[in-house]
Amino acid sequence: MTFIHCLKIENCKLKILLAILLVFSFSILASPYFALAQNTGAQLYLTLNYFQAVEAEDFSVTILLDTPVAVNAYNITFQYPTNILKLTRVDTSHSLITVMPGEIEQLPDGRITIRGGSAEAFNGQSGEIAVLHFKPIATGAGNMGFVSAVIHEANGQGTPLVPTAYQTPIQINSLAQKEAGSQKIEDRTVPLNTEPKRSDPNFKDTTPPLITLMQITTNPLESGKLLIFEAIDEQSGVSHFLLRERRWIFMGNYQRVFNPHSIASGSWAVELTAVDRFGNEDTMTIYQWGGFIWKIIFALILLTGIWLAKRMYATWLKHQQDNNS
Repeated sequence: MTFIHCLKIENCKLKILLAILLVFSFSILASPYFALAQNTGAQLYLTLNYFQAVEAEDFSVTILLDTPVAVNAYNITFQYPTNILKLTRVDTSHSLITVMPGEIEQLPDGRITIRGGSAEAFNGQSGEIAVLHFKPIATGAGNMGFVSAVIHEANGQGTPLVPTAYQTPIQINSLAQKEAGSQKIEDRTVPLNTEPKRSDPNFKDTTPPLITLMQITTNPLESGKLLIFEAIDEQSGVSHFLLRERRWIFMGNYQRVFNPHSIASGSWAVELTAVDRFGNEDTMTIYQWGGFIWKIIFALILLTGIWLAKRMYATWLKHQQDNNS
């Protein structure tokens, strides 16, 4: 086994443990322990294309993080005014968060909850969490910002930190007020290090995502097998994953899955499909030939048993006929 192969295996194990720990850690974020979270200078803020937008003209908002200490887990709830804005899509293609225990939660009252972590810790400025794309649906004013936010220090203990979170006012003008609108925001604005097409309301992603990791490994916490996987999509971000398994001859039904996913006992083929936010897909299949061979052996034994039973029955029947004659 080469040194590089060993590194890949250890990296996969790290991602498995990280994903499993994220599922458990986010389920207890409301416990009294997390009331002790402190602010160590981290800041969570927004950049907007426009402080004053125009009705029917789409715009985007980027959630950014500055932190002087290394962090690797995030639990952020953002809210926007639903009376004047409609969320059209969430772009996580350049997000710090690479492991999510579930889908991005979107509630009717405008709250969006983004939870997850990353195998590599981040510290610095302008770390991108997500890009939110909006369509103005009415004129008026409101505020968008953070309802709650907790990030976790990458110190081996997951020390919770509460970053300073900024609120941003937004004004939606009518088309008749367009000349007076479209004033670019200056406070807390950081140039986006991304391609201009990501802010283009007419942008259409035609490039499929790319599955970069798909591996079946032993579950480190209980018996059974786990599928770990990752995909990237530089254009619009990965929306979700679909998976189906083959236990005998035919593939089962598709189901939405999250990383990591427990593989059903007896599955010998696993097909994973990554879907981006425009519906483009990338599919990869891996086979567990050991399980397939055992199924073939079982089928051969079963067929041999049936054949022998039929031969024995035919012999017995012939013997009975000979006795009767």
